[in-house]
Parts: sequence; structure tokens; C-alpha cells
Amino acid sequence: MPAAAPGNTSLLLKDLGAYRELHRTREPVRVPARPQDGLRERVAVTLFAGERIMGYIWLQETGDGFGPDVEYVLTGAAARVSAELIRYRNQQSMHMREDRIARILSGPAEAAASAHSAKIPADRPAALILIGMSDADSLADDAALKHGELANLASIHAAAYKATAVVGQFNGDTAIIVPDLQSSTGEQGLRALAEAVVRDARKHLGLGAFAAVGPLVPDLLTLHTATRLTVALLACVGRL
Repeated sequence: MPAAAPGNTSLLLKDLGAYRELHRTREPVRVPARPQDGLRERVAVTLFAGERIMGYIWLQETGDGFGPDVEYVLTGAAARVSAELIRYRNQQSMHMREDRIARILSGPAEAAASAHSAKIPADRPAALILIGMSDADSLADDAALKHGELANLASIHAAAYKATAVVGQFNGDTAIIVPDLQSSTGEQGLRALAEAVVRDARKHLGLGAFAAVGPLVPDLLTLHTATRLTVALLACVGRL
């Protein structure tokens, strides 16, 4: 049997409509053998994160052919691999961010240690912003991916506003800690920052995002005192 080159095989599969079929279904797709083109029978499944395509799993038959449970096994493999890809994409950066947020909000001792290690000014006014997502987004199949994208978007805006801002996760929401503020202009700028994140999350990520801006506190070491109020504000905004 002649063997098709990998590049030619990909083009042939595309011409046969295999990718078009893979894009419209979450079920395994079979591609019959074409001996004249050196193409063995194949079965494939798409790796989805919500409606987003992350890749494919392809199997090619060997001399023994496919077993009767190949589609069942491939469906399970796709679900597992999709979850692992999302976890891998977000795990390291999100865990590091989440740890920094938790330390700063845990109390003055941890906040001081975190500020020292990250070279963040701890003796000037600071504030906490929380960004939430709609229930539909939070319960979606690709919720983890959406959380990661929202945090990345928030990081871009926060860094532009204040280089020392810290972004991560707090109780399932995206948190922005903004230190080293000027008390006279801080509140207006914080509202503008929160509005920019929400606006771009809706426009570019398609998320039902909303935000709560906590009160300014005298310094980073007392920021934990504003956590409960900011969480309550976010819950109120999310019900509107």
C-alpha cells in the first residue's frame, strides 16, 4: 500500500470534509480508508473548551483494525485531555497569582512579607477590585479557561494603571490589588480601571463581567479589612 506524506494526508482529509465535520460535532468522526490515495481508515475527535477548538485526537487503524469500543474510548479521552489542557494552560500562573492575593489579604504580617518580597510599597493607600463573571460563564464547560483569560486581561489593564498592581484569583473571582495610591485621585482612577476591564471582557472575551471597587485603606497592611465589604459589593452588583 502506498504511504501518503503527512502534509498530503492533511490536505486530503481537509478535501474529504473531515475537519468540517469535526468542527460541527463533539462526537467521533470516522474517515473511511482510501487505498488509492494511501489513506487508512481514521477516527478523530475534536478537543473543545466550551465552543473553542483546542485541537484534535486522531487515530489510524493498524492491521487489526479498530475495536468496537473505539468511539467510546476516544470520547472519554477527549474529555480528559480537554480538561488537562485547560488546567495546564492556567495552573502555574494562576496558582502563583492566587497565592500572592491570599497572602496580602490574610493580614498585616503576611501582607508585609509579600510586599517586601515583591518590592511593593506597603505604606501608601491601597484598594481591592473584584471582577466577577455571570453564572452562565462560571458554570460553562470552559469556565476555567474564561477565568484565565479574564485574569490575563485584568493584568494588562492593571499593569498599565499601576506597575505594582497584583492580579489573581480570590474565592473564584478575579482580584486586583492596587497599592501605592494617591488618596486624592485614587477612587476615580480605580473606577475607570474596573470599568475598562469589564468593558473589554464583554467586548473581546464575550463574558458577562461585572466589578466591585472596594474602599481605599490607609496602607497595604490594612487592606484585609476591606475584603468583606468588597465581596459583599460584588455579590450585590452580580444580582443586578
